[in-house]
Formats: sequence, C-alpha cells, structure tokens
Amino acid sequence: MSDRTTQFDFDGWKLLAESDAEAFEQRRRELLQAEIDLAPASLQPRLRGLQWQIDMARQRCKTPELASARLFEMMWDQVYGDNGFLDVLTNPRAQVDIPAERQPANVLPFRAQKTGS
Repeated sequence: MSDRTTQFDFDGWKLLAESDAEAFEQRRRELLQAEIDLAPASLQPRLRGLQWQIDMARQRCKTPELASARLFEMMWDQVYGDNGFLDVLTNPRAQVDIPAERQPANVLPFRAQKTGS
C-alpha cells in the first residue's frame, strides 16, 4: 500500500465536506488531478476521460445517494457489460481489435473573428 493511501484522513475530509462543500470539491479535484498526473503519460488521457464521465454522472444526480448508485452501476457495467472485464477474461482473443488503416484527417483552418469596438 502506498503512502498516499495510508495517509488519507477520512474524518478531515468529512468535516470539510460538512463545513465547506466548495472547498471540499476544490480539494477533491486537486487530489484527483495530482493522482492522474502520477500515472504514465500514455494513460493520462484515458484517466481524464474516465474522471470526466464520473463527474458528469455525479452532476446529473440530484442527491449524493443517487450519484453513488449511478457510479456503482457504471462500475458493474465495466465488469459485466458488453466487452467488459468478464468478457475479456473469458474470451481474450475475441477482444483484440485490429485497427483499420488510418486515414489522414482533413484539418479545417479556423480564423478568429474580429470583434468591433
């Protein structure tokens, strides 16, 4: 177990959440970003995308209990859903996708519009 894990102060975080929800959210975001920054650079975009999905699911829920249930559902979808963890374990060769030959993308130039004073 890493030092980061063993130093987590649950009671301190709980007190912060109860006393200053905005400060709690700011610290939560900072801590998550710091952890993502510690991951290998090749994994960071995927981790940021996953964190974005989690944040959006939390935002759409009206209560923390509903958010918790939604995140629990998302987690189990990753285990039991199509192409989930269980599928990969039971049939790993079927999960290997051979990427189609990549086609170059057309990049469109966008110019900033001048605003009138």
